[in-house]
Amino acid sequence: MFKLRGHSLSLMSLLNERSNVISVRDQYTQDVLEYNGIHNTVIIGCPSNFINYNRNLGQSIKEKCGALLERDTRYLKHHICEYSQGHINSQEVLLNIARFLSNNISNYIIQSPDLLSFSLNETSTIPDHYQRAFRYRKSILKQKIVHFTNAIGWMEYSRGFDLSWGMRLHGNILPMQANVPALVITHDSRTEGLSDTMGLPNIGIDEFVRYRPKEYPKVILNAISEQIQQYDLKRYGLHCDLVKFIRDSGLEANDDFVGMFND
Repeated sequence: MFKLRGHSLSLMSLLNERSNVISVRDQYTQDVLEYNGIHNTVIIGCPSNFINYNRNLGQSIKEKCGALLERDTRYLKHHICEYSQGHINSQEVLLNIARFLSNNISNYIIQSPDLLSFSLNETSTIPDHYQRAFRYRKSILKQKIVHFTNAIGWMEYSRGFDLSWGMRLHGNILPMQANVPALVITHDSRTEGLSDTMGLPNIGIDEFVRYRPKEYPKVILNAISEQIQQYDLKRYGLHCDLVKFIRDSGLEANDDFVGMFND
């Protein structure tokens, strides 16, 4: 655990003084704040977890995984999230993504500005950290890359895929809210904490890099199938906490959202 300092401590102290309760993403964040004397917190994960009001979303995704595993998984369509830098195995993940994109029905969905100019055809140059994986695959990248300027368009687009996977948390949450099986490759405390809090199917990056790209479809679907059963239960608990948080904060909650778990 560590002490907050400077502007971080000032900001959290101000929030503490002016809020009945502060929403936090996961247990680790709550523990850090409590260590620093801030106790009026509630864990809610990310509100994007409730875009889809289907209370049985996890069960629906589990059934979809079962149906996909009965098909020839070589022909599934993959929504692949942009990789994240910063982990010792990040480049290995990117290299295998490049190999996978070259041989499978798939798209590469970017969220950061790194490849935006390339995606918009404003430059033919790719960033240095993409060179190892795509120096000789730039035509593949140009063909596969996609970006969005709003979440609604992204969600609608993701409905056309069989499954989603990658290192981005929200890049997988949005397809999941569109009833697409999704797997987060966790690589830091944020992705680990939020995946655990929200019951999102996940695989650690160190484990993921042990598999070959041709193994990905079955590995991903099996991992989702094994973990998704906890999603609906955790989502119900987070929903109750979020509704209470909204009301305790003096705000008004949408009736459809409030009633999504009602009989």
